[in-house]
Amino acid sequence: MHWPKPTQRFLRARQINFRIGVHVGDVMVRAGDLFGDGVNIAARLQTLAKAGGLCVSGVTYDQVRKILPLELHGPRCADGQEHRGAHTRL
Repeated sequence: MHWPKPTQRFLRARQINFRIGVHVGDVMVRAGDLFGDGVNIAARLQTLAKAGGLCVSGVTYDQVRKILPLELHGPRCADGQEHRGAHTRL
């Protein structure tokens, strides 16, 4: 759909870029809240993702790499060391 220029500028100014971290692991649910190492790891991965991007753990990447078209973009651990996780743009 083609939007008028003023509308395009408005939409760009109001764009929200999320950072998403994904990990496959055990979690506990208590009173509607999620707890556990799986949640903590996903939260840390989220901080590594670029705005508008996705960061997945090596475990997650191993499980979905044949199904989803993820490209590796210089994955790094929080300490700067290389790891097998994947970073991709949404």
